[in-house]
Amino acid sequence: MTGPDFQDPGEPYRRALGIDGTAADAQDHPHPFIAAHGGFCVVCGLSESYSEHHKPGVPTADEVRRRVDAGTSWDVWVEFNDVDAAGLTVTYADLVRPGHGPYGVGAAVVAGDGEGNRCPAVVVGADGGRLTLRLDLGRFEAAG
Repeated sequence: MTGPDFQDPGEPYRRALGIDGTAADAQDHPHPFIAAHGGFCVVCGLSESYSEHHKPGVPTADEVRRRVDAGTSWDVWVEFNDVDAAGLTVTYADLVRPGHGPYGVGAAVVAGDGEGNRCPAVVVGADGGRLTLRLDLGRFEAAG
């Protein structure tokens, strides 16, 4: 998905690192490798072997996760633009906040994004690392 409303899961990590811009912009900045679905870095989209992941003096992946976690009030990241009319959306287990989960079918969670939007949800499908959520769209909270 593309367009002005698209928010990717790497955005809060880039903000925590002081990187202004997209995953492509982050490729020019030293940062730790933070695994995303598919084994690529959530910050820059490249593999773990990319040289900018191994520069001295960058914060550890755990330090960056703590910075992101301190500024969030949700359990699992979702792309709200991908929610269907029934309130269903797919996300991935590696987009669950550190220290939360694992979540199985029936688990109540708070879905959120890097922009401060939140919505209660229930896990209705869990297949490997793929989670299907049913959002309670009547209780959606838009960012301030």
